[in-house]
Amino acid sequence: MPVGIVVAHPPVPVSRPLEPTEIGPTGRTFELVVGCRVALTGTLNLPREEWASRISAAGMTTGSVTKTCVVLVAADPASQSGKAKTAEKHGIPVVTEVEFTRSFEEFLLASV
Repeated sequence: MPVGIVVAHPPVPVSRPLEPTEIGPTGRTFELVVGCRVALTGTLNLPREEWASRISAAGMTTGSVTKTCVVLVAADPASQSGKAKTAEKHGIPVVTEVEFTRSFEEFLLASV
């Protein structure tokens, strides 16, 4: 009957942080108005379905990046995703979720 040997290895030091790195602001500007289109890309902190519901309730639409889109909200604004490339091609600002949240909250307060 074979006998197994258990070998314990010391923990390996990690050279990078295990927590997600905060992405800094892009500084891009955009204006939210009733009827405007907002696109979302990447894994955001708030689920995409929740964002879509909130954006829709504020009188805006969500969907793919088109010439009529006013902003692309990206988990990583430096991404080279298809949506990010299309946004860049059309001059649409790509911003962080934090930046969008601030502008969205300001829009909601102003429309009360």
